[in-house]
Formats: sequence, C-alpha cells, structure tokens
Amino acid sequence: MAVTRTGKRCREIAVVLAVILTIVGDPGTPTAQGELATPRAAGGPPSAGMSRAQAAAIFRSAAALQNRELHDLAEAEWASLVEHFPNDPLVGKARYYRGVCLVRLERYADAEAEFGRVVAEQAGLDATLIEQSFANLGLAQYRRARLAAGEEQAKAFDAAIATLGQQLERFPAGRFATQAHFYRAEACYERQDVASALADYQAVVTEHGDPALRPRALYGLGVVQQELGNPAEAGRAFDVFLQEFPLDALAAEVHFRRGEWRAATGDEDGAVRDFQRISERWPESPFAPQALLRQSHLEQQGRDFALAQATLGRFLVNYRDHELAFQARLLRATVR
Repeated sequence: MAVTRTGKRCREIAVVLAVILTIVGDPGTPTAQGELATPRAAGGPPSAGMSRAQAAAIFRSAAALQNRELHDLAEAEWASLVEHFPNDPLVGKARYYRGVCLVRLERYADAEAEFGRVVAEQAGLDATLIEQSFANLGLAQYRRARLAAGEEQAKAFDAAIATLGQQLERFPAGRFATQAHFYRAEACYERQDVASALADYQAVVTEHGDPALRPRALYGLGVVQQELGNPAEAGRAFDVFLQEFPLDALAAEVHFRRGEWRAATGDEDGAVRDFQRISERWPESPFAPQALLRQSHLEQQGRDFALAQATLGRFLVNYRDHELAFQARLLRATVR
C-alpha cells in the first residue's frame, strides 16, 4: 500500500538560532553581572573631536542598551562609535556587538557583513571573541540561507559551510565547536552533501556534548543514514533518540521513520507499536493519519482483519476530512 510521504526530512529541524551574546560590561573591566557604570545620556551624534573617554562612554551606553535587550537602540550606538571613532581600540568589540544586535534584529545580511569584517581584521579581540565571531558569521549566513531561495540560498549555505569549517580548523575543541558541527551538518544536508552531513552529525553525537543540540543531531544522523542506505545504523540512531527524548517535538516523526524501518526489516510487531504510539500520543501530528494507515496495512498482512478494520475505523472517526480518508474508506471496504 502506498502512503503519501517524502523520503527527505518532512520539516525543518526546530532549533532556535543560537546567538552567542557575551554580556557586555565596561570596556575596561566588565562586572560579573554585566552592570555598567555611568552610561552616557542619550543625545545627538558625537562630534569628530570627541576624546577617547567619550568613545568609552558611547561603548557603555550601547552596552547598557544591549544588556536590556534594546537591540535596535544598541545597534545604532555601536554604529555611532564605529563611524566617529574608526581608529579607537574599542572598534573591534563594537563591531562584534553590533553584529550580535543585527542577528537579534534578523538583519542577517548586515550581520554577515559586520562579522565578516570582524573576522578579517580581528582588531582588539581575544581568542574567545574571535571564535564567537566565526560562529556568529556562520550562523548569520545559515539563517540568511533559510530565508532565501534558488542560487542565493545555495551561495549562502556554501558560505556558512566554509565559515564554520574555518572556525573548526582554528578552534577544533572550542566552546562553540558542537554548534559549528551541527549547523555545518544542516547546511551540508540542504546542499545534498549527505556524506559530509553524516560526519558532522556523528561529531555532535559522539565527540561533543550539547544537550540542546543532541536530539536534533540524533534525528539528523538517523535521516542521513536512511538516505545513504544504512537502515541498521539509522535504526540505532532512532532508538537512542527515543530512549533519551521520548517526548521531544520530533518524536512522532522518529517513531514513524523507525516504524518504516522495522516494517522493512521484518519486525512487523515493532512497527505496529511505533505507528500506534504516534496516533495515541500525538493525534494532531501530520504523521498520525499515515501511521494509522500503515498500522492497518501491517495488521492486514498479519491476517488480523478485525484489528485492521478497527484501525481504519479510528482513522475515519478522527480524520474523516483528511486527504487520505478516501483511501482509508476503500481499504476498509476491501479488508476481509
């Protein structure tokens, strides 16, 4: 029985873009809580003759706004510092923090340009901020790609892959290496380079620890293993996912994929359990109607016609207006 579905991932992995925001403190001595001293009062643009102390005051003002998550106002202050004090030692940090604001404001192309300059110049930045600049640049490129289409999207994904590769080459054990591996895997998958995506997903799962990214990496690992024709490895990834994250937002799809794998390898009972779990636990999931049809098909194959009839009956009660309802009615009429 054919069931409408796609071989590719059915929806975007639901990971919020991780903007790496260091709490900004005083340009000389940041406090543990990011509290700031003597912010500059709001006013007009600074004059060309302002002193270094006045540049530091703009820095503190921008930092105060950014720490209050007033990213539009902070971005303007950082831009003012860069424009009027292009040779000040604080400019490198100002560009970095402006880039963070631009990502928060979803101005990804502007953020890409700003972080690109920071990475190229690396003026006045320590190793931590340089790594974060690479990471934010790659994420801005990735996020821009998600919103683009056609050739522009392809170029943005390729740019993200290259940037995150540079980050991993320079900081292979850095604080943000896990994130770099994950988003490079996502970008490689979108560019249909599943072999490279596989290596990065495996790195997240086996070499790096990030609880927020682990379920998505396990999911991605299972999907690419399926697409590479490695069903046993895919099944193991899905097993681990469901053991560790049974109620995750992706769990319904993972149950469906594992059910398909189990059915293909002769474990019909296990497949039925997976499909049944979806319809019982996630009845609103787009996978639930397909799961009921797959379950009824396996029950019919096992010559349990009464169960198959009951399963199709549940489909028609719960999803009578679904696009697969006509198919369910035909199947129910032929089940004997």
